Amino acid sequence: MVGIFAPIFLLAGIPAYRQEFHLKDYPVFLKILLLYIVIPLTSVYTVILYLYFIKILTTRQWPEGLVGHLILWYSVVSLIIIFFISPLGRNNNWVKSFIFWFQKAILPLLAMMFLAIGIRINTYGVTENRYYVVLLGLWVFGIMVYYNLVRQKKNIILPLSLALITILAVFGPWSSFPVSINSQNNRFSEILSRNNMIKEEKIIKNEGSITEEDQREINAIINYFNNKHSLQELKYLPPDFSTNNMKEIFGFQYQPRSYINFNHFSYDFQDNNSPVKISGYDYFFEITSNRIPDDHREDNKRDISIYGQNLRCKFNDKSLVLEIFHGDNKLYSKSLEENILKLHKKIENKQNVTTIIPEDYTFIDENSDIRLKIL
Repeated sequence: MVGIFAPIFLLAGIPAYRQEFHLKDYPVFLKILLLYIVIPLTSVYTVILYLYFIKILTTRQWPEGLVGHLILWYSVVSLIIIFFISPLGRNNNWVKSFIFWFQKAILPLLAMMFLAIGIRINTYGVTENRYYVVLLGLWVFGIMVYYNLVRQKKNIILPLSLALITILAVFGPWSSFPVSINSQNNRFSEILSRNNMIKEEKIIKNEGSITEEDQREINAIINYFNNKHSLQELKYLPPDFSTNNMKEIFGFQYQPRSYINFNHFSYDFQDNNSPVKISGYDYFFEITSNRIPDDHREDNKRDISIYGQNLRCKFNDKSLVLEIFHGDNKLYSKSLEENILKLHKKIENKQNVTTIIPEDYTFIDENSDIRLKIL
């Protein structure tokens, strides 16, 4: 399919040398789609982007990791649109005007994209994704400059230049993998040096204090090499290093998803269908909350209430307070925070989390009105 059929099928559609292209051959459905749907949508989206960036410049609040993707894929799609509508521009003033103004209007947006991705690279270094964003952005920028400067444009420049940068992106010392590895190694060295953790080309444990931000950065770099490349490609690590002995080498635990705030943690039952022993109790309530905490919501909107048998069980997933009512009488009210943190410490200190048994995540409480078991 790939080696024989696909090339023959593609080459069969290439016109003969000096063969004339007649506009009447242009598919009607594609013409209607581009002229009356795609071009107006693209124009409106361009205006929206300009308004959005005016807001950014006015408020001086730069959205993290969003600007690059907003512009890049829009620019690539717009370039494809220009590629397809260019034959229609000979006889259609609307298409001619769109191409003329659009290829100028997109340049400031691309400049904003390079500024946004530059901020990310300056803070977090180069990764393969950021490398491809920059490379693809440079290609779009170069093609738009070509369209603006050259009077007799040749569409063949688009696929040829794209093929060239694709080859350059995956082969040679300038390609995405070597550049990303070197960038992340440099970040790693800079963070370790800043915290006096390098001696004779080896890592020494930080006996003082290392900020949570630097811990997150080190975790992120190790996580990057562990998932994308190999830990052997990260400088200063001992040959037998693994994420399990992170604490004895660095002085803090390995966090696989280091971009999550260290103050948050999450666990789940391995098998939600396991039977729960309820002998000795009259009622069973199940409270489930998958909502992400939002500190801006009103506290009374965080309650999860369950009704039945003249009983009401209410749990606030912000304050972690559990309340149980019988009619209008409050039988029980207590914050579960202390118990949850104890459970967290118990699980955190176990090497193998799969060995956690029900007794580890169960506690019993009672008062003069009620006795309850909480899992």
